[in-house]
Amino acid sequence: MEDPLRKINTADGCLMCGKEKETINYIMFQCLLARQIWALSLIPSPSNGFRSSIFTNMCYMLDMSKNPCLTPHIKDISPWVLWALWKNINKNLFKGACLVSIITKVYEDCHE
Repeated sequence: MEDPLRKINTADGCLMCGKEKETINYIMFQCLLARQIWALSLIPSPSNGFRSSIFTNMCYMLDMSKNPCLTPHIKDISPWVLWALWKNINKNLFKGACLVSIITKVYEDCHE
């Protein structure tokens, strides 16, 4: 639903996929779009997938940033993925957003 006076989308579920109650953890790690973006980022996913706890998921991302098996390029990308997902939700909330270019923007921002 859209508020005609403010041009703000209001929805009961996730603005990206329409499922689940939208929580920060869901937006950042569990939404279909978020899972696709994490896969494209080349950061290894947790063996059992992201959990329902934002603390567990953030701890995993911090551990990955210290993983000696990953290249510096991959180690540095997780904060930028989180930022891009957050910005994308805000774009979608206020005006709709093109989802195709998110990961490209992540890598551009990370290497500025």
